[in-house]
Order: sequence, then structure tokens, then C-alpha cells
Amino acid sequence: MKKSIKSLFICILMFSFLVALLGCNSSKEDEYSKIQDEYSIKSQELKKI
Repeated sequence: MKKSIKSLFICILMFSFLVALLGCNSSKEDEYSKIQDEYSIKSQELKKI
């Protein structure tokens, strides 16, 4: 009984770690795309001038 609880706990731990990892990656990509968008907007404004 203890072994199954331990394995279940490890599974939950691994799953939560994976979710946290994916969450961090997606938020970093969002920041990167925001920076790219700002850069492209600035370059377009410079081209107009």
C-alpha cells in the first residue's frame, strides 16, 4: 500500500513539474513575441519617416 502511494506521489510531482516547465516556456515566448512586435512597429515607424 505504501509503495503505491509513493509512486502516485512521484507521478503527481513529475506531472506538476512538467506543467510548470511548459508554463514558463509559454510565458517567455509571449514576452519574446511582444518584444518582436514592438521592434517591428518601431522599424515601420522609422520607414515612414
